[in-house]
Amino acid sequence: MSLSIDTVADLAALDALREDWAALWAQDPVVTPFGHPAWLLPWARTHAPDRTEAVALRRDGTLIALAPVFTWNGALLLAGTGPSDYGEALFGPEAARCADVLLEVLAERAAASGCRLDLQQLRPENPLAAALPPAGWRETAERGEVCPVALVVGPDGVGAMPGKWRRKLGYTRHRALDEGGWTSERAGAETLEEIAGALLQLHAQRWRSRGEGGVFEDDLLVRLVRQALPELETAGLLRLHALRHAGRIGAVVLALEGKGALHFFISGFDPALTDLGPGTLLLGDMVGEAAAEGLGELRFLRGQERYKYHWGAQDRPTLRRVFERA
Repeated sequence: MSLSIDTVADLAALDALREDWAALWAQDPVVTPFGHPAWLLPWARTHAPDRTEAVALRRDGTLIALAPVFTWNGALLLAGTGPSDYGEALFGPEAARCADVLLEVLAERAAASGCRLDLQQLRPENPLAAALPPAGWRETAERGEVCPVALVVGPDGVGAMPGKWRRKLGYTRHRALDEGGWTSERAGAETLEEIAGALLQLHAQRWRSRGEGGVFEDDLLVRLVRQALPELETAGLLRLHALRHAGRIGAVVLALEGKGALHFFISGFDPALTDLGPGTLLLGDMVGEAAAEGLGELRFLRGQERYKYHWGAQDRPTLRRVFERA
């Protein structure tokens, strides 16, 4: 068997690789949805259309490893760095042993661009996290940002929640029923535009009510979400849910699904309904659905906000590896 190393030179070439890329994603046992082309191609189009490329490893012509990257501010970084919770390079089941080779080629690409190599938000499971440093390069390693993770336990999924918060969730559900009831739904092709628009609007309303702007003040993120949602829906990775109260959407949660986990990404809710806990109600329903589908984890965004631990979350480490010429 022969191993070849190719550079996927630009966004058009990456888009042409979409089918093989998606097949490799399906074979990678640990990659998250943030490594799927349905996420990273919209990210590249909105954030780095002229600065995105990839290193591809093939064995006998079959794609076995892929690292989409881009240049920014004197560094070569994994594509998606910024909005993505995890930095991803993809490896087929037998390709993890090629991580040293892939890292060496990435360092060569960084050198050719006059950059350092900056690999952020690596999970310990990703083979790049343990790959040997390339010869002639100096490494600085540090902890990345924490992404708390809760186990999905029991038929309703919330068995890992501390008892106090399980009881509060039950109380919140009963109170919502007393206040006129609520229903939750998962967006499909017909309702995607409506619910996506509600997410943007409700997120902005919530943060304006606190005198802040929220992340959707970033037009690039708005464009990314708008472009990525239909592609994620087609790929079967989208979990966009809405809660309706008194006939209108009161909360929306955007999550991604993949490899046995539900990845909570962002939410929005009507600040006028704060006392009803609409975000908690909706996420509770989504966790119950995740349990029914056999998903084992609820993975939160970066950061250690207190509410995440109400769901029984525990901190999971990530790693940042920065390489510079020695």
